[in-house]
Amino acid sequence: YPLIHENLKLEKVNEIGLLYTWEGSEKDLKPMLFMAHQDVVPVERKTWDLWKFPPFSGYYEEETDLLWGRGSNDCKNLLTAEMEAIEQLLRDDYKPKRTVLLSFGFDEESSGPLGAKNLAAFIRERYGDDSIFSIIDEGAGVAPLGDNLYVASPINAEKGYVDVIVTVNGHGGHSSVPPEHTTIGVAADLIKLLEDNKFDFDFELDNPIYGLLTCVAEHSDKVPKSLKKTILGASKDEKKKAALQEYLSRDSRFRELIRTTEAIDIVKGGIKANALPEVTSFLVNHRIEMHSSVNETVNNDLKYAKEVAEKFGYGVSLNDEFVVPATELGYIDVSYSKSLEPAPISPTSGPVWNILAGTIQDVFQNGVFADQPEAEIYVTSDLISGNTDTRYYWDLTKNIYRFAAAIFDLSVLKTIHSVNEHVNVSGHLSATAFIYEYIVNVDENT
Repeated sequence: YPLIHENLKLEKVNEIGLLYTWEGSEKDLKPMLFMAHQDVVPVERKTWDLWKFPPFSGYYEEETDLLWGRGSNDCKNLLTAEMEAIEQLLRDDYKPKRTVLLSFGFDEESSGPLGAKNLAAFIRERYGDDSIFSIIDEGAGVAPLGDNLYVASPINAEKGYVDVIVTVNGHGGHSSVPPEHTTIGVAADLIKLLEDNKFDFDFELDNPIYGLLTCVAEHSDKVPKSLKKTILGASKDEKKKAALQEYLSRDSRFRELIRTTEAIDIVKGGIKANALPEVTSFLVNHRIEMHSSVNETVNNDLKYAKEVAEKFGYGVSLNDEFVVPATELGYIDVSYSKSLEPAPISPTSGPVWNILAGTIQDVFQNGVFADQPEAEIYVTSDLISGNTDTRYYWDLTKNIYRFAAAIFDLSVLKTIHSVNEHVNVSGHLSATAFIYEYIVNVDENT
């Protein structure tokens, strides 16, 4: 990208975080910010032979229009689309009114504590709170729904996150004279109790998936009439809203988006067959429902820890502070880390959203689908369970949208973080066109 490096200022934040600044002509206008991350998840050596092409080859298969490789769809397609769009704008001698920022972290797959966190602080120090016009980062794309119907869903909210670590502290001894329950047994009882008592479903109309549902219900003839009535009537009728929640709770595509989830991911306990385990611990990963909180989630786990502690005669502590005194048998400690509240919901109306949605519709309706006059595309909101690097940028703007302007299908999405990750190159070109046009449209509507 020779023109970028000739015309934009590059600053390296925390050594390898990259911040490019393309100065606009009108300094009083809020900059627009584009994000992506440089890092990728590893590839297990034992799976290399399962790849159609070597995982780090970046192989372009011309006959299928696919580019293969780790990170191709998460999210080097977006990073290069942003760079290519600006390179082309420079080639076209474009002069932006607004300053354009490119912020590329390097550890998003590890939650961004060294990359995005420092980049966000650097930008905030320079420009201040609420200083950015909009942020575009990795996220959803355009989904084909059949019969020439497409839905683009820029993600405007994220669930929260917390890892809860439960540790059963007991006493050792010889396995030939075991107690009634070892610390592993106590931990197992608590794990079962947690898994048998899932969090309640909580669907409210401000959940971004309702925008997606109403969009599909209004425009798709694939939705059964009864379900269409339920979706479209939920905003006016509490019974229909309750019926919609019941439907969503039974649909694997949506149910985890309307409740806090829990996954027991790590269990540790015991060191030898003839030695009783003195300490057993397990980690519960939670993705927090948008109307809940870290505190509510932790307290839920603490409640069940107290039940098990009372059942087996143990004490209880929360982050090493006792809420039930330790007993002669020991105590159960509940602690947590990597906590993140649910993200603020970005607006789906107003001037910023209108420019975003209008750009998406123009790129696809008049570009990608130029030879398909019967094709229709609609733009709506969406929610994800994961968390992007935008978690560190909330103070910079309320207009945060996670979107890659490419048509995604399930065969592509299923390979992210897996064997044979790939991206459709024609989709990559539409993403590039979107960034190009969005910059121009924001300037023209300034």
